Amino acid sequence: MAFPIPLQKYYIRIKPAGMECYNCGVILNRKTRSAEHILPNSIGGKRKAYNLLCKSCNETFGRSIDNELASKLNRFYSLLTTQEPALQPGARKDGKIIVHDRFIAEIKKSHSFSGSPGYFRSIAKICLNFYLTKGYSRQYCETIKSYIRGDNASPPCFYYAPENETVHSLAENEVSHILHLHGSKSSGALYAYIELFNMQNLIFVFTMDYEGNDIDTTYCRNLISDEEPSKKIALGLTRAQLEELAVSSEIMEKRLYPPFERLLQIIRDRQH
Repeated sequence: MAFPIPLQKYYIRIKPAGMECYNCGVILNRKTRSAEHILPNSIGGKRKAYNLLCKSCNETFGRSIDNELASKLNRFYSLLTTQEPALQPGARKDGKIIVHDRFIAEIKKSHSFSGSPGYFRSIAKICLNFYLTKGYSRQYCETIKSYIRGDNASPPCFYYAPENETVHSLAENEVSHILHLHGSKSSGALYAYIELFNMQNLIFVFTMDYEGNDIDTTYCRNLISDEEPSKKIALGLTRAQLEELAVSSEIMEKRLYPPFERLLQIIRDRQH
């Protein structure tokens, strides 16, 4: 789905004055604003916006939580898009490859994707970036902003992988990032659903007291075709279902292991 008022293919136009950094509140102008990727460029993000973060906050997040995300997931993007050959036994490994191999080994051992707090805070920032670039009200963002800053010890995020439901159709060799926003005035729920590489599927709850207009919008980036196809998301969780995720999140995480194996298989196939 198209982003509002594109300046160029991957940029979003804003007025140079009257916008504030959503983290520190400084007024964004030509001296203070920065080009913030909606999805980090380390995992294939291309779209940027100037109405999100000031230079200082952008650099701080980049050195900290975004770096933690990149250390986990950048290798997948590199292997998918450059067709970099797999390491042969005995090949020298640099630090990045060691981190990547350790990450995969840990997942295979525990069937768990749990990363550091900064890892999940960076994913939350992706969801907030998308929400704000769509022009929606900032009044519902305090909980997720607090979590991104590290002020909130209780993360408003949960794994989501329903056993008998299909959230969307996935092409045979598709590998994509998906962002979906859902807001319902009747239920009071406002949340984001995100898939990274179609194997890190999470829901971030913004608020359970939403009173704005209904929201149902999706963005998809296919990493192999380098396209932004339309994607229909069949997701309309009720208030009760969202509240149950606190209990079922761990079970949901285990169900994400097959999509992880699928990603590894696609990478192997592309290397031959």
